[in-house]
Amino acid sequence: MTTISSDSPTRLRLLDAAAVLMLKDGYSGTSVDSVCARAALTKGAFFHHFDDKEALACALVDKWSHDRHEQHERLFGTHLDPLDRVNAYADGLARAARDGSLLNGCLIASFSQELQGLPAVRRSCRRGFEDWVEQLARQLALAKKRHAPDSSYDPVESAEGFIAHVEGAILIAKASDDPGPVVRATRAFKRGLKAVLAP
Repeated sequence: MTTISSDSPTRLRLLDAAAVLMLKDGYSGTSVDSVCARAALTKGAFFHHFDDKEALACALVDKWSHDRHEQHERLFGTHLDPLDRVNAYADGLARAARDGSLLNGCLIASFSQELQGLPAVRRSCRRGFEDWVEQLARQLALAKKRHAPDSSYDPVESAEGFIAHVEGAILIAKASDDPGPVVRATRAFKRGLKAVLAP
C-alpha cells in the first residue's frame, strides 16, 4: 500500500464516511462500496489508502481515539486545580449526553464487541481505551496529590470504573432515548470524588 499522509483530504473523507456508516450499521453492515459512495470517491481511491476494510477499521479507531483525546482535553479546560478539571470534564460529558452528541455511540465500544475475531482491530480498540484511562487517571492522580496524597484512592481504578460506568450508561440512554443515565453517572462520579478528594 502506498504510504499516504494521515491528513490527506481523500483519506479523511473515507474515514469520516466510514465512521458515520459503521456507527449506524456496524462493521459487518458496512461495505467498501457504501463507504466509497458516501465519500463520493472511487474504489481505486479507497485501495490507494487502505489495503482492505479491516485496515480501514484500524485507522478509523486510531483517528477516533485521537479525536476523542483532544476533545477530552478541551473538556478538562485550564482550571488550576486538577479536581476542578476533572469535574469540568464530567460536566462536559453530561452536556454532551443532553445535547445528544454523546449518544451517537462509541466506535471503540462497538468494535470491541463486534470484532473480537479481528486481532488488529481489537488491539486498536485496546489502545484507545488504555489512552482514555491514562488521560483521565493522570488528572485524577494530580487531584489526589493536591488534595489527599496519603489516601488509598487509586486513580487508575477510578478512571477505569468511571469509563465502564459511562459506556454502560450510554447503552441504557440510547435504549431509553433519555440522557438521564449518563447524567446520573457523572453526578455519582463527582460525588465519589468529593468524598475522597474535596478540600
